[in-house]
Amino acid sequence: MLFVCAACMQKGVYGHGYGGSAIKQYECATRVHDDFHLEIKLTYPLHGATRQSGRYAVDIYCCTPVQLGVNQSRYPVASVLGDLTSYTRYQTPSMSFSGVLTPANQLSPLVRLRAAFSNKPLSAKQAKAMIYELRTLANICRSRSREAGEQISQSAKDRDFPQAAGKTREFLEQFGEVVRELRQISGEAAHLPEDLRLAIEWADEGMSIRRELQALRLHEETKGWDDKEAAHQAALACQKAAEEETSHRTKMGYQGIVRGADGESAERFLRLRHSLRRWAESAFFLSSASSKSTYRMGRLFYGFAAALAMAFAVTTSYFSARYLQSNTLPWALAAIMAYVLKDQIKDNLRAFFMALLPRFVADRVFLLVDAKDGNRVGSTRERVNYMRPSGLPAEIRTRERNFRTALDAALPPDDVLHYHKEVSLDDMALIRSHQRLEAINEILRFDLRRWLQRMDQPREEVQWIDGGRCKSMVANRIYEHENC
Repeated sequence: MLFVCAACMQKGVYGHGYGGSAIKQYECATRVHDDFHLEIKLTYPLHGATRQSGRYAVDIYCCTPVQLGVNQSRYPVASVLGDLTSYTRYQTPSMSFSGVLTPANQLSPLVRLRAAFSNKPLSAKQAKAMIYELRTLANICRSRSREAGEQISQSAKDRDFPQAAGKTREFLEQFGEVVRELRQISGEAAHLPEDLRLAIEWADEGMSIRRELQALRLHEETKGWDDKEAAHQAALACQKAAEEETSHRTKMGYQGIVRGADGESAERFLRLRHSLRRWAESAFFLSSASSKSTYRMGRLFYGFAAALAMAFAVTTSYFSARYLQSNTLPWALAAIMAYVLKDQIKDNLRAFFMALLPRFVADRVFLLVDAKDGNRVGSTRERVNYMRPSGLPAEIRTRERNFRTALDAALPPDDVLHYHKEVSLDDMALIRSHQRLEAINEILRFDLRRWLQRMDQPREEVQWIDGGRCKSMVANRIYEHENC
């Protein structure tokens, strides 16, 4: 059973918003990433000019049956942290396609690109800034594409097929306007640096693939609609958009084209599609640098342990010299014991202080660095420890009891893994550097393969009698239900 407790360490936390966008609030979502990874996505809103920094705390409690062996002896803290991957990135601006296309919107990547390309020539710094705008535009289009797909699918589930068809046509047309505007701007620009020209091609190809891919997905969805007229109209719009993008990439000589049933071209297409996506998204990721505070505190504790051990040895030598005759057997035994105990005291004190170290610093500390300008914009501190179920917070114990029966209470208590993370952000520095930024997203991805090593077969046959006949089915074996 998994409990996620996410909380802000300050009151009244809201994002600053812009252009009529919704004010952002603290959010937490959990999903299964694949067969072996659990993913938790957190949203940290920025406070705008009202505060210098924002601080957040996340507590995750993982309750597992003892037979899985998720405990200190088999799964130490270093292994837990090794199986935990954390990604910190800027949240994609919540700018609509209409906002991107509005000439008066000075935050629009297209508006900034048009203004920069009209002022020639561009300096190296300006070219770098425009590459960032191109990557931002690609990310906005991908995010709006995903949201539009979800809205259209929901309309179809609600059986409002005319609305679904209307949203499909509107989305594909607006997306088409954005890519056509980018192609016009870049086509009119001359004497651009080579790296900027290459970035324009990557952004253009990535957005073209995204529009075509979403059109094909929506085209496939229309086959299940009951309203054939609405399905036909939506399918025609999807087919037109997909053909437009395929034709454009062919004309430009781009490599992102699937040629029939050729498996090799499909492999190249998938590799290119994901590479273009990573190129765009990498502009939004904060880089992490390990802090030396834990190391320095550890060296300080090591020195303190050595000093105490040496103090013991010196004190023993002083009293043996004062009260025992030199070069005698008692004197020699005292010197030997002092030497042996000195090393033991030093080792034991080192172990004791290192066990206390996370309370003073953390198990792992990272500095968050803005990839755009290299400035430090925050830090994270992580701690991991094992605890008894009785040590869970009261509200967690109350919720846990809702999932347990009297038989569960009679079984050995669960092992409880507690993960605690604190995030500090320099909101002012982030917003100065990124005017469109509303929030920071963090993705925690847990590798659960060690957790599953001791599990039995995940599926088992179940049999029962129904109307005098023996029936059977294969069911999933469940250790615990997840609850967030």
